[in-house]
Amino acid sequence: MKPLLTYPCIAKFTAVVELKDFRPKTKKEYVRYLCKLAEHFQCDPAALTEDQVRESFLFLRQHKHYGGSAMTVARASLHCFFQNCLNHADWTVFKELAIRRVEPLPVVLSREDVARVLGAVQEPRFRACLRLI
Repeated sequence: MKPLLTYPCIAKFTAVVELKDFRPKTKKEYVRYLCKLAEHFQCDPAALTEDQVRESFLFLRQHKHYGGSAMTVARASLHCFFQNCLNHADWTVFKELAIRRVEPLPVVLSREDVARVLGAVQEPRFRACLRLI
């Protein structure tokens, strides 16, 4: 896995992520989010402050319109970098970031749809099974 930018901390983070028991795509995404952070601020991510990281989350949410899944990956990757790799255990930005994931509604058939499905079933034994549900 080759990082996009060549800051020493990104190379270190790549090695840390390789030691984790993550799937290959997760490892790649973690490094990619760190590279995106470095590109956003045009500097070494190890030099960023907690307020700058908070600002980057606001940028992702308000300007890039990241959804729950993307925000979760961004938070997890940056949390891993700043708290596990750089030992910024006192940072609270990762606890402050609330991410609500929208759960899709279950598919519910209307009465007309159910009648249509039951009407299409020719075998009485299959119709009986469907009526039990």
